[in-house]
Amino acid sequence: MKKIVSLTTMLFAFATLSFAQGGERQFQKFKGEISLGFATFPGNSSIKSGFIFALEPKFLIMDELALFGRFETNLLFKEYTTTDAYGYTSDEVKLKIYESFNVGAEYYFTKNYKVRPFAGVGGGVFLVAAANSEHDYNTTDGSATKVKFGGLARIGVEVTHFRFAVEYNLIPNIKANYDDVDNNGNYIVRTDVIKNSYIGIKAGVCFGGGPKERKRRHRG
Repeated sequence: MKKIVSLTTMLFAFATLSFAQGGERQFQKFKGEISLGFATFPGNSSIKSGFIFALEPKFLIMDELALFGRFETNLLFKEYTTTDAYGYTSDEVKLKIYESFNVGAEYYFTKNYKVRPFAGVGGGVFLVAAANSEHDYNTTDGSATKVKFGGLARIGVEVTHFRFAVEYNLIPNIKANYDDVDNNGNYIVRTDVIKNSYIGIKAGVCFGGGPKERKRRHRG
C-alpha cells in the first residue's frame, strides 16, 4: 500500500511540473473510457471470480501522462454445497459487491496512436458489501459492509480506441462476526476473514483523446 501511495504521489508531482511545459500537443486533452472485465482473487480467497464494469474520465497533462478517475462496480459470487450433522445438504451462495472511486495517473510509453502501452497507479475508496446465505452477519441487513481505503496498479495497451488492461487492486481484509452452534449445542460467535484484494482483467472503448486535427496552411 505504501509503495502504491508513493508512486501515485510521484506521478502527480511529475504531472504538476509537466503542466507548465510548452510545445505542440499531438493528442486531445480529454478522453473517456467504458470497460467490462473479469475479476479473480489470488491465494485462498473463498470467492474466486466475478464481473467488472468501469467508467473512467481522463485528462492528459501531456501526451505521455494522464490523470484519471475510476468509477468501478464489481459483482462477485460463489455457489457451494454444505452438509449438516444429519447428512442433509443445501446449496449456499457467497456474494460480494464493490463500489469504488479511485484517482491516479498513468504513463504512456509511446506517442504511436495505433499501439500505446501504458502503466499506472492510483488509490481511493472501496465500499465492500459481503453476504453469505449460509448465515447472517451480525448486522441489521445480514451483510458485512465496510468502507476501505486501497490502491491499484495497472499495465496495459491502447490500440487506437480500444483498451486492454490488467489491474491489481489492493484492499484491506474485513472481519465479520456471525452466530453459530458448536458440537455441544452451545451458541457461539464465529468470525469470517473476508479477503478483498483482487486482479481485474478488462477490455474497453475510449472516447476522445485521439490525435488533434492539424490546421492546414493556405498559400497566398
